[in-house]
Amino acid sequence: NLIEGVLGTGDGKGRVVETPIGALPCMADGEPAGLTAGGRAFAVIRPEAIRVDLGRGWQPGAVDQIVSGQVTSVDFGGSTTVAVIEAVGAGGAVPLRVKLPSRAEGPPMNPGDRVRLGWRAGDCRLIAG
Repeated sequence: NLIEGVLGTGDGKGRVVETPIGALPCMADGEPAGLTAGGRAFAVIRPEAIRVDLGRGWQPGAVDQIVSGQVTSVDFGGSTTVAVIEAVGAGGAVPLRVKLPSRAEGPPMNPGDRVRLGWRAGDCRLIAG
């Protein structure tokens, strides 16, 4: 998942990318070339790093970043199910791919379901735009 935004502040370990779905703290390996505050940047999150909350919540500390969204598609692919969820924030919406282990009883969600997505701050990487 490649989420376009504007580069914000940092703390030495990472920087914030201001995106349509909110401010996303991202880790940066060193200080990637071409990054200046206010410039174009991308937050990158692997589909398997995103967790889905279907209303049961998470254990404390399980996720650092939470966004709301609506499921747009769910595709079974053998051992893995891939869902596309339209994450929604104050600045608009961004489609995010999520990979989940497939279950014998079927997918845990269906198109149209409203869910919350979460991930650890360390699972979001920053790249220059």
